[in-house]
Amino acid sequence: SRLLSLHEFGCTAQGRPLVAVLASRAPTRTPEGLRGHGKPTLLAQAGIHAGEIMMGQFGSERLRRFDCIGHTINLAARLQGVAESGQIVVSDVFAARIRDRFVLDDGWVAPLKGIGDIAVYRVLGEQSL
Repeated sequence: SRLLSLHEFGCTAQGRPLVAVLASRAPTRTPEGLRGHGKPTLLAQAGIHAGEIMMGQFGSERLRRFDCIGHTINLAARLQGVAESGQIVVSDVFAARIRDRFVLDDGWVAPLKGIGDIAVYRVLGEQSL
């Protein structure tokens, strides 16, 4: 199991922050290490895809809510469903963007409901410098 954490590592050309989810390799940052020091832990899984989304207020005049919708959101949700506890699973599109910074497994083709077969990869950690 690995502990997930967010790290900002720059900005897009439009000035938006680039944020990555990292899996910690430090012994005290694992769930077991944290529990050994009396810290609470949470194991989660993540699915990540890159693409266009629509976000805003959706619904009727009486019942409106802020939401994000679109193929990218649906695909990320399906990827999360493929991930096991403590894992990060990414699409082939996102894998191509992070391959030089992160270690990925060999990948496999996953049948995703409503989407079809897609190549997916597990993020195993950061690349050694």
